[in-house]
Amino acid sequence: MSELKETCGRTIDLIKQQIIFNGEVIQVRPKTFQLLLQFIKNPQQLITKKILLETVWDDVEVSEQVLFQTIRELRGLFEGVDVINTQPRKGYIWTAPVITHTTTKNKYSTLKTKVSHLMLVVVISFAAIILLYSTFKAESETLNGSLVILPVKSEMNDNIHNWVYLGAMERLISHFSSDESFAVLSPEDVLQIMKEANVRKSYTQKELLKIFNVSGANLVVESTLSGFMNDYQLKYNLYFREGVNRGIVFDSSVNGVIEKLASIVASKTGNSIEQINEHYHFDFSNELLLKAIEKKEHYEYKASNDLLAALLIEDNENIVAHRTMAANFIALRMLDDAENSLNQAHQLAIQLKTSELPVIYYNRAVIDYLRNDLVKALEKLSLTEESAKKHNDWLYQAYSNELKGKILLNTGELKLAKASFVQAMEQYAVIQCPVGTSLVLMNLSYVTKLIGDDLLASDYLQQANKIIDQRELTFLTDELARFKNKIL
Repeated sequence: MSELKETCGRTIDLIKQQIIFNGEVIQVRPKTFQLLLQFIKNPQQLITKKILLETVWDDVEVSEQVLFQTIRELRGLFEGVDVINTQPRKGYIWTAPVITHTTTKNKYSTLKTKVSHLMLVVVISFAAIILLYSTFKAESETLNGSLVILPVKSEMNDNIHNWVYLGAMERLISHFSSDESFAVLSPEDVLQIMKEANVRKSYTQKELLKIFNVSGANLVVESTLSGFMNDYQLKYNLYFREGVNRGIVFDSSVNGVIEKLASIVASKTGNSIEQINEHYHFDFSNELLLKAIEKKEHYEYKASNDLLAALLIEDNENIVAHRTMAANFIALRMLDDAENSLNQAHQLAIQLKTSELPVIYYNRAVIDYLRNDLVKALEKLSLTEESAKKHNDWLYQAYSNELKGKILLNTGELKLAKASFVQAMEQYAVIQCPVGTSLVLMNLSYVTKLIGDDLLASDYLQQANKIIDQRELTFLTDELARFKNKIL
């Protein structure tokens, strides 16, 4: 005899300990499933915390915090439906109706009919999903544009997992590399996009969708870590432009759930997974770095550098810390200090064989540009472009040509400046970056105006205006107005 229960559009197989929803099988942690059983076997009834702890965790003594965490996990499996009502100081009630289907060999025909009905529902559901989410055509389909992996939220109520927000994001990103038509954005690029999109650390789904407007993303990965030590789960949402794919993975370690999610992302993008060297230095796993970056985002550059200095005392091989400190010094126009920080980052990048060189060369070019040493700046940009090509880093190839265009514009080499801006726009187009494309179009409008082609200059400006309006890039409106004054 087997027993199935139905509630909130989900079929629960008591034997296999599975939840079936929209034709997909959802694996559930054993303790979470036991808790679910207590509720669906006693719907509409108050169950005290004491009873739940004694029945679900009868083999081990745990605190009420474990129950609270598992309740939260169970609610997550029924996202969008209010299934559990909390009775303060009393317990919990499963409020949704539950239907029981018991089947035996003597009731084979009844079971067959019900299964047929279930399969029909599954087929119809799949058809609806295919129509609604046309993104999910084939698991091996290759995407163009860019992959944005957001910081990993954490529901772990302890200080041990504070590193997860940026550290787990970095580990997930490290499993992928850019190629000729697909860019995997670095942790810092992701944070910059979140800043431009005004997406806060505790973002909502509506805010998250702004990422598509600001970036060239064709896939945005959102994930949340929960569970307990040696029993982790990672809930994920894979946001495509036309739809979303949700799921959950389990493992005994944080790295384990990250690797499983990496495999799922790879299957959706057509990209292969990079094997991470066991000696790979994860820079974003340091909690001080997160605090320093938050200070930097609020323009508190000195406070950010104070935190970074403390971090580098314990972890002097943290390249991101050296580069972030250099960026702060550049913002403060302390160029000699910025150069010293970049020199240390450069040595580490060569020693550790990382892909940081394009960023380091570019920032060195920026320092020379601010010093008005344009010859040296162009030399550094050549190194930037060469290194960026080697790593398929389309963003820093575009950054390099954009800055090169500005330098050539300053030296009066208008046709060469225009050629550099056009090249930058083509590179931004590979990763479908609307912000970079808009800024380059503005510069193209100005240099074309100086060349004497007023009609083309106006056309470039209109293109930039259209992108800014369509993508709601309001933070670029002042820059657009500045260029309009220069052109008109």
